[in-house]
Amino acid sequence: MIRGKVNPLLRVILGKATAIAKGYGLEEAFGLFYSAKKSEGMRERTLGSYKSHWRYFRE
Repeated sequence: MIRGKVNPLLRVILGKATAIAKGYGLEEAFGLFYSAKKSEGMRERTLGSYKSHWRYFRE
């Protein structure tokens, strides 16, 4: 970790120094996850499974 420079998207714990991550709601976090998997080139069936599982999780 560079002094004074902390990636705000990560929670870094080094000894007693802690940087708090940006908080995401579940919908936003799933959207980020899904976009990342889609850009990785995951198959449509796999992406469909992610959405299906997410739907059951939300109910």
